[in-house]
Amino acid sequence: MKNKTVALPYRLLAGALAGLIGGLLFMLTVSILFSFVIHLVISVGLGLIFAAFVGPKLHTGGASLVWGEAYGLIWWLVGYLTFIPLAFGEGLYWQPEQIKALFPFLLGQVIAFGAALGLGYYCFIKIFQRFVPVIHVQESNPDAPKGQDIVAPRVQSLLIGGIGGLLGGWIFLLGIQRAAFFPLVAGLLGSDSLVLGQFLHYVIAVTIGLGFGLLFHRDIRSTGAAIVWGMTYGLSWWMLGPMTLRPLLSGTLPDWSLAAAQATFTPLISHMLYGALVGLFYALATNLWNALFVDSDPLNRTRESAGSRSLRGLLMGQGAGVIGGLLFTIVMVATNSLPRVASLVGGNTAVFGFIVHLIIAIIIGSTYGLFFQNAAYSYGSGLGWGLLYGLLWWFLGPGTLFFILLRQPVDWSLASTISRYPALVGHLLYGMGLGLGFQYFMHRYDTHSKQHGGHLHQHRTAGTPASALWAVTLLIAILLPLLLGTTT
Repeated sequence: MKNKTVALPYRLLAGALAGLIGGLLFMLTVSILFSFVIHLVISVGLGLIFAAFVGPKLHTGGASLVWGEAYGLIWWLVGYLTFIPLAFGEGLYWQPEQIKALFPFLLGQVIAFGAALGLGYYCFIKIFQRFVPVIHVQESNPDAPKGQDIVAPRVQSLLIGGIGGLLGGWIFLLGIQRAAFFPLVAGLLGSDSLVLGQFLHYVIAVTIGLGFGLLFHRDIRSTGAAIVWGMTYGLSWWMLGPMTLRPLLSGTLPDWSLAAAQATFTPLISHMLYGALVGLFYALATNLWNALFVDSDPLNRTRESAGSRSLRGLLMGQGAGVIGGLLFTIVMVATNSLPRVASLVGGNTAVFGFIVHLIIAIIIGSTYGLFFQNAAYSYGSGLGWGLLYGLLWWFLGPGTLFFILLRQPVDWSLASTISRYPALVGHLLYGMGLGLGFQYFMHRYDTHSKQHGGHLHQHRTAGTPASALWAVTLLIAILLPLLLGTTT
């Protein structure tokens, strides 16, 4: 599919208008530090900078959303924590208590200003493209297989996204107290019926899944990237849903304080796992569709079969999983967690737990090799994907599957999650070793990557919003310590 870009003046106009809208939305949710006029001037200025430097990269709604949120996060760090307090002569706001006090501004910049800026810019550019000359055309994903469309791509993306949303709605409920949750959802329509609440929950889940398909269908380039897109999308809906829309629909103003965010911590995990499952299903369904209707076309066949590529990714992922597992063992030994791991299969010794731990690490590494083989082409990107995958497995492993395997109720509460904080460090170490180790094996043993050298990495990542995803990773890194800490 081809991308269209308009001239710089129109991009600047789109950025200014989107910045103005984002600034107005920010004012409706968070008290501003300046006068009305100064605040809007700053918002428009930020929109102009966004259009000039980020705008040329934006060709899809999903990428625009993520870039906008990343931009809002960066302005919170640079503006609210640094330049603005310096301008008022108060020094840097880098102390923990100051950061906690500015937590509402973090959510405001990300979800009110940033999301509105990104999506608003994208919409204005689409409008301008109907009336002004297009000056640049380029392929959005030249490596994507091309075949005859049996179903319109947008219809296909909506169908897959809707089904993925339905499945995501199921995993969303794993750690939720349903007896209390469904009446809360039904309360949006003035009822307390369990049946109505359950029905409405799945309607919302399907609707959000449709949104994922609509926004991100052109950004899905690998299964692993789709999972991360989904996690990002789920995080956005945590800020937009329980933190914003639910109080608005209940007739109250949103409360973006740190205490309110901690009170909705369980939905945070639910939303991120929901998004990860939607992204995974979307990628798998799309891959199956391509295998049946696109790759079977002789014109689209590659020299190397999908089976051999998958086998190589599987083996490299297993090797990288061992590296990550050994790094994780440092935390396991320090916290005396190996006997607890052994209890998953009826054991109770540290040695047996270490064996089970390595087997699990190899299994997870295998999935990483299958999912991210076509996503990481440098050590930097491999490190980023690995850390995000480790974070996902912190939510999914000790926070979910561990309870299920021990036949205990899944507990996503804040208190339970705080007790698993050391495991977060271990999973991040695992992800670091996994991503870097896999990248080493890719450079050493992946003949396809070696033949193309650095050009393959540049070709695959050009124009992608990977940098914005790393910024969202930074957002998660900021959110988790704040949410898992204690308020004063």
